[in-house]
Formats: sequence, structure tokens, C-alpha cells
Amino acid sequence: KFNESKEENHTLGEWVKAMEPLYTNMHNFTRNKSVISDSQTLTDAGAALFFTIKHSNRKSISLAKNHQL
Repeated sequence: KFNESKEENHTLGEWVKAMEPLYTNMHNFTRNKSVISDSQTLTDAGAALFFTIKHSNRKSISLAKNHQL
């Protein structure tokens, strides 16, 4: 049997009170209806842009290392 101390029960109670607004108001942070972009596939142009952004930082870091004195 798992025995919880008074301190653990108090901590859990405080955590539940602190988190309650997030759970009770979750509908404020989510959409009620899906939108077209939720189901559309990524286009070639979008994929190319995503790939470029993802790898651009790595490229600039490697260029900086090559130019160090």
C-alpha cells in the first residue's frame, strides 16, 4: 500500500489548485473547429522553405568556424 505523507498531500493539493485554471479554461487555448490547413499536406515550396530554415543556422555556424583565425 502506498502511504502518502501530509506534506505530499498538501503539495498535491496546491499543485491541483494551481493547475485547475489551465484545465478548466483549456477551450480558450484550443480551436473548436479544424481549419483547412490542419489537413493539407505540406507543399513542395513549403517543404523547401522549412528545410532551408532548419539547416541555415548549421551552415552559418560551420562557415564561422572556417573563417576563424
